Amino acid sequence: MPINEMFNATETNEATANARSLAGTAQLTAVANELVAQCIKTLNDNLDEYREDFEASKHDHNAMDKLLAKLIDFDDVDVEFIKELDETVVDGMLKSQQSKRSRAKSKAMTMDNYRSMMAGAIAENLIRKATGKAKSAGGARRMSGSVDFTAEQLEALQADQEQ
Repeated sequence: MPINEMFNATETNEATANARSLAGTAQLTAVANELVAQCIKTLNDNLDEYREDFEASKHDHNAMDKLLAKLIDFDDVDVEFIKELDETVVDGMLKSQQSKRSRAKSKAMTMDNYRSMMAGAIAENLIRKATGKAKSAGGARRMSGSVDFTAEQLEALQADQEQ
């Protein structure tokens, strides 16, 4: 019996559907990782200038966003590919990046972990730029039926599953 027959059709179909939605995620990750490399180089070359911002960015998502705003001109980054994706896919990508940031922040702050957290932050910022979604969208701006969480809220929910 081939291994594929050991899975039910629903799981196989779901995996295929998810594989199709990975195109945007893969491209987003590639762009974010390229920007991470540029940011790390800039930080390394100018550590005295950015030391305080860098240290704060290791523990605070807002500090990371402020540091990235100094290091990257997000207006120069092409995000058209995000605008072409289905809104449901983009919302999933945004939540995934927020989760990535929160998971990275809760781990020991290694260089690889910092890069991962920075990549998640950059990707989240790129999605927000493409969609026009503000980071702290208030109730008045929230569309009916949609739920947006900040990275901090996701972290709190992850810590307290009952909540």
